[in-house]
Amino acid sequence: MAGLTPARPVRALPACRHLDLAHLPGWCATVGLLFEEAHMAAAGHEMLLKRLCEVLIVQLLRHALQHQLISSTALPGASDPALGKAMQAMRTHPGGKWSVAELAALCGMSRSRFARQFHAVVGCPPAQYLNSLRIARAGELLRQGKLVQDIALEVGYSNQPAFTRALRAATQLSPRDWLARNGSGLPG
Repeated sequence: MAGLTPARPVRALPACRHLDLAHLPGWCATVGLLFEEAHMAAAGHEMLLKRLCEVLIVQLLRHALQHQLISSTALPGASDPALGKAMQAMRTHPGGKWSVAELAALCGMSRSRFARQFHAVVGCPPAQYLNSLRIARAGELLRQGKLVQDIALEVGYSNQPAFTRALRAATQLSPRDWLARNGSGLPG
């Protein structure tokens, strides 16, 4: 997403990597479903496209890990399954009122051990990781034309000014300026 600093895991991946897809099990079926769905306008179309893209990315990353094309340290969830539970929970529900204690409990860790391990593996504190997820989701919702006050609540901010401050801190842009720079994705 333009205007955002990528999280450490994304920066850790190589900028470019050539993969021989003929050796990637299941990719052909996934890509086939992806293209088939791209030409449909049925209910759940966007959600299914997102999930198929996620499946394809996991297949590509799994292949790259298995063939040592990338290091497992580039993917914190893959290199630390315990933290993966908290990361998945935050990715699934970025608007949740997550506390370090709740996330630590998901991972079966003490609050202090979780915070230390999360920062060591992911490269930032849990709150910063969660905020980056919230800002990314907010960008998707802005492009869909949702109202800023509704976006604020959906992504976990108590009100519109709190969301606007968070977006400005992350991108140096107001919601209106962010949308003008990154496009609405809406017709007309």
